[in-house]
Amino acid sequence: MLVIDWIGTDWADKKEYLEYLADSFEVDYETVEALADLLGDIELFDGLLNALEEVAE
Repeated sequence: MLVIDWIGTDWADKKEYLEYLADSFEVDYETVEALADLLGDIELFDGLLNALEEVAE
């Protein structure tokens, strides 16, 4: 299991990060959360962003 250290980031935790992405990409939070769950924590900062770019188009 991947453990993300949120200290030193702009977000307090995963939920806050996903909310930020939802706002940034103008996508429903539920969509962002579902994609994050599907892709897994390893893809939170890469694959998830790519997926959100596709969804936001």
